[in-house]
Parts: sequence; C-alpha cells; structure tokens
Amino acid sequence: MADLWASAPLLLGKTLQTATGRQFDVVTVGEAHLVVRIASTGNDRRIYRREIEATEALWQETGTAPTPGAIRDAQASEANPAYMVPIIQELRGLRQKA
Repeated sequence: MADLWASAPLLLGKTLQTATGRQFDVVTVGEAHLVVRIASTGNDRRIYRREIEATEALWQETGTAPTPGAIRDAQASEANPAYMVPIIQELRGLRQKA
C-alpha cells in the first residue's frame, strides 16, 4: 500500500469525479495528505493518506470497490468516503503506468 501512495504526487492537477458525478481537482499533495477542490463549490477538502490506505486495505480484503457506506462503516474514512474510490482507482492506474 505504501507503493500506492508513492504515486500520489502524480495526482496533482488531475480532475476526478465521484460516483455521483461530482467533480473535484487535486490541488495539493503532501507527505501525509492531499487536498481536493470541489468543482461545484470551490471548497477544499483534506484527504489523509491513512484514509486512502485504509480504504485500499478494505478494497483488497473484499476484492471489490467499497461503497461510501462500507468505507464509513469500516471507519476507513468518515468525512471523505465519496472521494476514496476515484482517488484509489487513479492511483492504481498511475502505479501500473510507472
């Protein structure tokens, strides 16, 4: 999972969208978190590395992409579950290209 986070700097400037079609841009990538800006509101949200890694672990355990409810129930991310799957999908794709 640490190798998944190694691709996080490549997310900078990318536009992704949640399952409901809500677009967001990755505007900052740090050592322990990244910041996304929600396109419709301009508000920023901090997404922590630990949330991404916990969701990735849940995904690997179940073998399928977890729903926001499953992410929340597993306490992988309480505040940002809708952003986890698209971020991880993009990170996985970037890792495969590397």
